[in-house]
Amino acid sequence: MKTVRVYRADTIAAASHMKNVLAQYEISAEIRNDRLFSLAGSIPIGESLVELWVKALDFRRANELVKATLDPISKGKISIWVCDKCNEEIEEHFAACWSCGAISN
Repeated sequence: MKTVRVYRADTIAAASHMKNVLAQYEISAEIRNDRLFSLAGSIPIGESLVELWVKALDFRRANELVKATLDPISKGKISIWVCDKCNEEIEEHFAACWSCGAISN
């Protein structure tokens, strides 16, 4: 069965994390190039990155999950509140504005 690359990571840990995310949605993935990262600098950086490959039939869903995992704000997973004092956008899990220190309502 044909496989396609869905993700490239700087570390094995990042690729393993993404593999686990996909596994939660019953998408099997294979980590490749996990032994080449030690050659970074000796070979082109693009050749030494750890890659995550999935079945071609799973690519669309896997790609959506990778994007949602990497950028949860754009997918609505994290709500944003706007500071009444300085209008800074703050993630919902913060009770105070990082810019001016105002407390959320």
